[in-house]
Amino acid sequence: MGKTGNLTLPRRRIVAVAFPSITETELAVLEGIRESMGSGQQWEILVLTGGYEAILRQLAEMKELAGAIGDFVSDAWVQTLCVHGVKVVQLAHCSHMETVAAITPDYEAMGRGAAQALRDNGAGAFAFIGAPGQYASNQLFVGFAGALASACTRSSGTSLAQIREFLRPQPRPLGLFAASDRLARFAVLAARELGWRVPEELAVIGVGNTRLESLYAGIPLSSYELPGRELGRIAARWLLQQIGGGVPAKEGFRQPAGLLHERKSSLRSPTGLERALSYARSNLDQPLPVADLCRIAGMSRRSLENAMQSACATSPALYLQRLRQERAQSLLRTTQMDIQSIARACGYLEPCVFSTAFRRWTGVSPSAYRSRKR
Repeated sequence: MGKTGNLTLPRRRIVAVAFPSITETELAVLEGIRESMGSGQQWEILVLTGGYEAILRQLAEMKELAGAIGDFVSDAWVQTLCVHGVKVVQLAHCSHMETVAAITPDYEAMGRGAAQALRDNGAGAFAFIGAPGQYASNQLFVGFAGALASACTRSSGTSLAQIREFLRPQPRPLGLFAASDRLARFAVLAARELGWRVPEELAVIGVGNTRLESLYAGIPLSSYELPGRELGRIAARWLLQQIGGGVPAKEGFRQPAGLLHERKSSLRSPTGLERALSYARSNLDQPLPVADLCRIAGMSRRSLENAMQSACATSPALYLQRLRQERAQSLLRTTQMDIQSIARACGYLEPCVFSTAFRRWTGVSPSAYRSRKR
């Protein structure tokens, strides 16, 4: 306890957030944690990177550490914190814990989605690249291989040279799913060294939606955007429940799904319509006027409308409305995002405008829809 004059103030308790490194996904996770922990004076959020094990053990032994959120190495190591009363939530990417609460994206669903996208884009054979022994990599492969009727080869080599030698004997056109955007970039670079055309002979999908990797690859990488902010919110709520003496609510066990952004690396010879539809699916948080879709498609408004009617039996405006409705319903069902955040994710700057549109689509308000689906 600290004192200010005659006033005794409660001591702030530390919650550590530990990451091996800070990426765009980790920053989103941290934002979600801070949102759920609140802006009051009760908690001090300590962000650690790299070799944080000794610091965490020291804080635990000093009874300074109330909780820890991170991607930890093993159950045995986590127990060195738990014996001192520290509550732990595992962000399962490299490892999956059995003795503490673990929250993870739905990697299997991402694998299934990648298989479907590569198959739809004309791949005749399929391959997977991921780090051996890594939990997320294994789950991605399970979903990917399980969704394919044909065989899928797998490489555990993760260096540029190893990926090049893995690709060399593969049949083409090859659809490749990589467990990270870094590995997807290596695959693109290796394919170029072999004289392959990307995406005509090698279509690639990665994980992480890392803009720098696309820049280094020299081609916009198709990639899954991990639901970092939602993972952070769930992890923080779960941790607070445990610190308060409770057990995690069932919502903590949900696996938020990632969003696939299809870009040039996985689209073989996209028509103007396909380019426009892919852009729309990946940019639903933007206004998306039909004029922009016409520009991306390289079509006049009348040509785009005719193509949409032929391929999708709908108009561009109604197609966008359907995508926004599907995203809104999915976010309301599967996340705890507030209505304002969902509105922005669906391209609406004003929550009231979003609520009016949602009621027109479904006959109920967003909050009523969420209550019914629980």
